[in-house]
Amino acid sequence: MLGESKNNLLGLGKMRETGIDILGKVPWGTHFCQFYQTQEELLDILVPYFFQGIISNEYCMWITSEPLSKDQAIEALRRKMPDLGECIAKGQIEVLDFAQWYTVEGKFEADRVVNGWMERETQALKNGYDGLRLSGNTFWLERQDWEDFVNYEAKINDILNQHKIVALCTYSLNRCGPFDLLDVVKNHQFALVKRDNTWVMLESAQHRKKDEALRESERRYRGLVETIEAGFIHCQIVKNEDGRPIDFIFKDINPAYERMRNLRRTEIIGKRVSEVFPKIAEDPYDWIGKYGRVALTGEPFQYEHFSQVTNVFLKGYVYSPEPGFFDVLFFDITERKNAEQALIESEEKFRSIVEATPIGIHMWEIAPDGRLVFAGANPAADKILGIQHQAHIGKNVPEVFPTHAHTNVAEIYLKIAREGGTWSENQYTYKDDQITGIYEVIAFQTAPGRMIAMFSDITERLRVEEEIKQKNEDLLRSNRDLETFTFVAAHDLQEPLRMVSNYVQLLSDRYHDKIDPEAEVYIQQVIDNTSTMHILVKGLLEYSQLRNQIKPPDIIDMNVILKQALSHLKVVIKGSSATISYDPLPKLRGDCTQLVEVFRILLDNGLKFRKDQEPPKIHIGMIPQDGKEWHIFVRDNGIGIDPKYFPKLFILFRRLHPRGKYPGTGVGLAICKKIVERHGGRIWGESELGKGSTFHFTLPKTLP
Repeated sequence: MLGESKNNLLGLGKMRETGIDILGKVPWGTHFCQFYQTQEELLDILVPYFFQGIISNEYCMWITSEPLSKDQAIEALRRKMPDLGECIAKGQIEVLDFAQWYTVEGKFEADRVVNGWMERETQALKNGYDGLRLSGNTFWLERQDWEDFVNYEAKINDILNQHKIVALCTYSLNRCGPFDLLDVVKNHQFALVKRDNTWVMLESAQHRKKDEALRESERRYRGLVETIEAGFIHCQIVKNEDGRPIDFIFKDINPAYERMRNLRRTEIIGKRVSEVFPKIAEDPYDWIGKYGRVALTGEPFQYEHFSQVTNVFLKGYVYSPEPGFFDVLFFDITERKNAEQALIESEEKFRSIVEATPIGIHMWEIAPDGRLVFAGANPAADKILGIQHQAHIGKNVPEVFPTHAHTNVAEIYLKIAREGGTWSENQYTYKDDQITGIYEVIAFQTAPGRMIAMFSDITERLRVEEEIKQKNEDLLRSNRDLETFTFVAAHDLQEPLRMVSNYVQLLSDRYHDKIDPEAEVYIQQVIDNTSTMHILVKGLLEYSQLRNQIKPPDIIDMNVILKQALSHLKVVIKGSSATISYDPLPKLRGDCTQLVEVFRILLDNGLKFRKDQEPPKIHIGMIPQDGKEWHIFVRDNGIGIDPKYFPKLFILFRRLHPRGKYPGTGVGLAICKKIVERHGGRIWGESELGKGSTFHFTLPKTLP
């Protein structure tokens, strides 16, 4: 026990700034508590409290628990005090998790904790600090530890006034029942509670007489009930002649209850519950019976239940302050219950998707000992790998998949389960005694401590892709060989055809007077056919010489391209008295020579297949497009095309008219199609017999 001289030496009467506006200054030895409901309320008091302690040259200890982690506490204080790192480095403040202080060996030991505080105070004074400022959150407390902790708080309350210590204990209202509130309040000098978004202080005076202390405790309890957000009712039970509870009368309520029920105090006090809530007797939960048993037996109970009377979920604590009466402190937990139900539905939906998907899914979770273990698989996983996964539940990664023992897959999975993130492999090759294949894999966290790996067997797909690739290469090689052969054949045929034509013509010229008329007709047929054959071979040669790719594509003006094509046909245009009109055309990337040929062929067809006694009219235009291509058309007023011939329009050497009436080889439109498609576009025709034709083609705004 400290003597008077030591008390004077310590300066225990000196006032300390708390940093909390409603408190201001308090003396050493102050032991108070804070009731909170949210993390924000907790930080609202603790951040300024510790900030003030640091700048007041005090040694600070912050023991954290849910809903605030150690890292969150440090970050919150750092926002208030950017140089916090320096304070931590020099040892002025410790921020610890409750397991590092209250339950070091897995259980709470009051004497060890008290001695720890005393040792920290001694060390703080030795290191030149004015004293010790501490705070401990009690969210970790389990019901079996409550009595020991209450006794610990009482012991602290008795001895702190002899030490240079300021202690703030924080309690979650969501974890405290009505009896718990009484225990907490009586073991502290005062309590901080938020009321209507404002912190209020409920004071205690332990130095008063016992009867005054009791009245003060009751007043403080009343103030707490009036202040907290939980609803409170004080009621008297009504019995029938047999002593059975049949109703109860509202004797008192707090403001929170008025808000929760949207009723005024004057509408409730003195009335029976059957008057205020007429349908209460219809609720199968039997509120009157359960509350009545508490009032008559004195046995408290708590519940979570959906009230059909008020249409909300309630969590209530019921006790009897005296025979025939009961009090209820309850919270509206509808939002929490709705969230839980939504989570259940989400998990059920996820489970149904997992069960139905054809993709294999492996589920992993972190066990209590920190290992990542197999938690299950969907039916598709069994089917894809050909094994029964149920036997592997609880095993680690190498035990389930031995080949992974030589890779970092287990480390990757554990990191994902702990920290989140994703990992994927497009072609992961796996082989062991049971499983062989190439798989596409993606792994990601589904919840803290849990992750899944989704996979599909792509072995067959890769084999087919490789087969298709090989066939495409063979086809390209065959097409190149065919084009080379076509070019060589067409080129080599020209000279024999020319010689046949020349010799037959020479035969006709030299022996004209010796050849009878019938032979003259045969000779002329040979000349005409070789001429036609020469034209066909020339067309085939032109078709085979078209390049498969546009190399290199230039930026060209289609207006210039059109004018070049028109210059090639100016003699025909003039001779046919044709009218040519055109709209402005775009600039794009392409092969200048080939696109001139497209316009030349389409214009030549419009001039060639014209109506008798009617000059050709041709219009070149563009249809606006919002997409990635230009849409150009060539429209004429010629003889038109029967729609039944549309499928043959762009086939090589397919003519739709007799040679004697309209010249041509049937190569032109085939060349147009090949050029347009080589540019990444499309070409098609629209026509009606006797009403002209329109040929459309598209070209990409950017070449593929």
